[in-house]
Amino acid sequence: MDIAPIEVPYHESEKVKKEKEIQRKINSLELDFDLAKHEELQERMMELGEHFEDSWQIAKMLKMLWPKLKLEEADKSEVLLGALLHDIGKTGPAEATPELRQCISGLFRSPVNKFNIYKNVAGKNVLKTVADFIRETEQVDFIECRERLRSDLEVDIETETMIDFWRRHADWSYDILFKEALEQDLHNEKAGQKITSDLVIMAASHHILDNKNPANIKIEDIPASSRALEIMDKYEILALADKYQAFIDRGHLNHTETISALRNIVEQSKLSTSLKKDYNKFIDILASSEVELKSI
Repeated sequence: MDIAPIEVPYHESEKVKKEKEIQRKINSLELDFDLAKHEELQERMMELGEHFEDSWQIAKMLKMLWPKLKLEEADKSEVLLGALLHDIGKTGPAEATPELRQCISGLFRSPVNKFNIYKNVAGKNVLKTVADFIRETEQVDFIECRERLRSDLEVDIETETMIDFWRRHADWSYDILFKEALEQDLHNEKAGQKITSDLVIMAASHHILDNKNPANIKIEDIPASSRALEIMDKYEILALADKYQAFIDRGHLNHTETISALRNIVEQSKLSTSLKKDYNKFIDILASSEVELKSI
């Protein structure tokens, strides 16, 4: 007698397909990281959508350039996993409810029509607010999201600028990954790659050039001897790789324009002369790698 196959609900089969595709991309980086053992990270990485794809591209970029980077004291798998997880905060804070996460994920999705973060007010460029973004893009339900952000995060969408809201994700990435690292240690999971404290700091510091420093790294206080051991280099290269990918993919700049933009950001930053030299060392590597980067 034939036994009828078990019917799997459509949404569940699609979920399984998505989980397998994300794990396949993790495996393509030669990482020993079983996402299924990190249930919340798995859920959030599926919610990331295009931002997971961006992170995967950045990780592939760093994997390809690794021989050129010469990060002798850095763990390659740690850097690549950090690159893969660095934007996890774009799904919302560590303790966010599913409803809040849905609202926030909608605010991080790229709108169909390009959104200009500035508006003209009395002849001056003024940063647009979260409310401006919602009204213009209709990414999320205005009333529901406004109330959710107000009650759960104390965010006033009429006054908070969209750029400031977007930059919150670095803090959220830090909290999510810090929580995950603690839970991993609590369960004493030994198999596979770990989320280390170094990985958490590196991933959360990818907007350090925009003065977002959730881990409170005292960059200027690190002695020269420590810098010689390249303790900071992996933080710097992830910050630059993130910006490179954003300028190329979302900013639609070419390679030469992107390198120029990176140099300008470093030059205009408040970094010391010594640190600017370090960042420019990595920009030089990116600049000389146009052919390799185009092949990713």
